[in-house]
Amino acid sequence: MSRYPWRHNTSEDIANQRPSQWETPAGAQEKANQAEQNAKDYTDAHSEVGAEVNQNAYSVVNGIQATSKTDSIDIEAGTGIIVTPVPLEKKVRITAGGTSIPGLHGAEHVGHGADPIPNATLTDSGLMSAADKNELVYSRGTFPELPDRLNDFDTQLADFMYLGLASRYGVDPSIGTADATALLNDYFAALKAKGLKYAYFDKPHTYNVSGVLTNARDLILLGNATIKSSNLDNYYVQICNTQQHYNGKYNTKIYNPNMFTTLKSAITTGVVNVCVWGDSISTGSDCLGISYGNNVPFSNWAPDGLTPSDSYYKRLIDLLTTQFPNVTFNFYNRAIGGTNIQMWKDPQTFNGVGKWWVDHVAETNADLLIVAFGMNNGSIESGREFAYNMKQINDYINANFTKKPSMAWMTAPRSALTFAYPWGSAAVQFGRDLAAYAAREYGKTLGHYVIDVGRVSNIKRTGKDFENPILKSLAVTDTEISAIVTGNYLKNGSEYTISTDGHYINFPVGLKDFVFEFDAKFPTGMSNGGENIWLAFNQFSRGTAQETVSLIFPKHSGGKGAINIFNNLLDMSHWPGSDTYYEAAAGWDDNTFRTFRVEKRRDLLEISVNGVRVYRGRAQINNIPGAFEIRKNSSVGTAFVLKNFKIYQGTYRQYVPTLTDTEMWGPYIADDFNTKPGIGGNGVNHPSTIGIQEVYCTALQEFVDDLASV
Repeated sequence: MSRYPWRHNTSEDIANQRPSQWETPAGAQEKANQAEQNAKDYTDAHSEVGAEVNQNAYSVVNGIQATSKTDSIDIEAGTGIIVTPVPLEKKVRITAGGTSIPGLHGAEHVGHGADPIPNATLTDSGLMSAADKNELVYSRGTFPELPDRLNDFDTQLADFMYLGLASRYGVDPSIGTADATALLNDYFAALKAKGLKYAYFDKPHTYNVSGVLTNARDLILLGNATIKSSNLDNYYVQICNTQQHYNGKYNTKIYNPNMFTTLKSAITTGVVNVCVWGDSISTGSDCLGISYGNNVPFSNWAPDGLTPSDSYYKRLIDLLTTQFPNVTFNFYNRAIGGTNIQMWKDPQTFNGVGKWWVDHVAETNADLLIVAFGMNNGSIESGREFAYNMKQINDYINANFTKKPSMAWMTAPRSALTFAYPWGSAAVQFGRDLAAYAAREYGKTLGHYVIDVGRVSNIKRTGKDFENPILKSLAVTDTEISAIVTGNYLKNGSEYTISTDGHYINFPVGLKDFVFEFDAKFPTGMSNGGENIWLAFNQFSRGTAQETVSLIFPKHSGGKGAINIFNNLLDMSHWPGSDTYYEAAAGWDDNTFRTFRVEKRRDLLEISVNGVRVYRGRAQINNIPGAFEIRKNSSVGTAFVLKNFKIYQGTYRQYVPTLTDTEMWGPYIADDFNTKPGIGGNGVNHPSTIGIQEVYCTALQEFVDDLASV
């Protein structure tokens, strides 16, 4: 028997380092089976279905593909980045490093990025510092209402000092050349809804307006901007661009040694008769035997005055008796409401006696006669007749009054600018303006004093002194002319041709005062007679004869060029058809360009041909801010060629306006002409207490001061 017995499994002997025993066949087979099982357990027995037994270390990482079971990827740090392996934890740590290393991370978030991102400075963006954070928390806790306060301040800034800043209401140059009618009307309406008086245009711009600025009433427009409009309803809507106030004289007193002869003689006797003759604004009762030191019974029915003393007639009595304390005055009032100057010879009744109105004036035996019409001349057709009726009155007085009084004409102010008939449309405004213009200009021709209430009103309500034009270029190049010209004509380059009655060239410029210049060429061999250029200016409406005209004949009778001037065409029913006639030495039908120039300043009209003045006269009927028009005035088809048009506009000195329409006339209420509460006036054409004091008394005080020098 062997000393090493047979054993079933000798693995324990080997593990314990004992001499191996003989192993039974069954034990050997068991170990073989276990080895086979272990091989299966540690090879493919547990592989996923479809897996490759011999696959690479990885598949693809960011586009990098493994090629063997032992491939690896290196992680490399970029600028400002640190890569740290941690084997025990099987990690790779990636951190940003450095103190001021420019890095893409910072640059993506701040303007001058760095890693780490620095704190923000006054010039560079960055992170918030601890100090800044503390200050922010403090501010939010201390001023929680700051956003609301800023919003309130922004709102208040729009109306600072009662100025409605245009840009804060969306009115600024961004509108460009587009029509600004709606924009401005909305702006004006917003200001009036807040009770503001001033509209301040704080950004320079020229606003093009085609419609009517109906909401401009009762606002004073200030600032460095301009309203450009060919719509004549907007003529008196002006933006004041100055801080200068008018401090000159308003009235007109030409040299006439006999102007106050009758009044001066009466003053030396100590008794003066004064007669006031006009419409409703002038009404009142007679006040006889009054002087500075005494009172007499006197009832005054002033039109729509807040109290009986609120009329210019009453103020005139006070001014004259104060200026001449040693004179006794008899004031006779011969004014009637609802009348106009055309009614000067109508039958009227005073003190129970009926006769011609002018004869009631004559019986007052006046030393000083003040004639004050114009407020009811509310149309161009009525206003254009004013000068003729002035002439008729003056002629009648000279022929029929026993005593020829010293005379003064009082201009009427324009009525309220309501932009609607019968008070504020363009035709109505210009009708009253024509009446005031005639009283002002024809009054000088008659040698009389002019109490210019209308001028005071315009300066204080619009800021413009329309009586002293300053010429300024409007359109002098072909491009500028082309932008405004309309009509029916043929054009070749810069030359315009008119050849039939239907051809005309119109310039809707809306000017009272101007220089209009052009070159004209007429073909050779024209017949003597009527072919001519109809040159119209101060044209209110085409085809209505509401214009002033000069006819330019290339070849008139006798074969000579001629110009026929119709200064009074606007009132042809009363004045001669032609004021004057100029005849050249020869005909102008020589195919040569000649330069024709027309200049109007106030009532002075001049016409020149090739730089030589051939006419100088007075245009005292028509002062409408209107268009120019050139048209062929003949059915003969001769072609007239014109070019080199130049237009210079009359501009006017600007002063700060101080009165709104409501202040002048009282609040306007449509179809309500009763006395308005607060300051009186009827809202349209009877002045309030402010209008009397600021407008009427301003002109009357100047008049009375001038009388002191007689």
